[in-house]
Amino acid sequence: MVKIYQFLFIALLAAILTLSLLPLDETFITTGWDKTNHLVGFLALIALMDIAYPQWSYWRIKVIALVSFGLCIELLQGLTSYRFFSWLDLLADSVALIIFYPFRVYFLMAISRIEQIASKSI
Repeated sequence: MVKIYQFLFIALLAAILTLSLLPLDETFITTGWDKTNHLVGFLALIALMDIAYPQWSYWRIKVIALVSFGLCIELLQGLTSYRFFSWLDLLADSVALIIFYPFRVYFLMAISRIEQIASKSI
């Protein structure tokens, strides 16, 4: 199962990077507010990363890696003529990682239970 989670994590990284660098228009995928877009995206990233790489330290590896990813996105957006660098976007990314931490044990227990049920039905 870990390989599937790793594939999904890499796919989500690529999707978020792609969406972050596309020009904005009326048909853009959105929650309605840019900062919640960041929260939802980085909550999904940290959740998948947490199950894809369980051996990695949460604060020393996962958080640093995803904050660095968010910073890279902002730097790349700053290089475009249609997007811009935003410290508030990076803050929203970081807040998502902090919000997830106290709930991660429940998330991991739920994933474990779902995997048990799925393995019995196969």
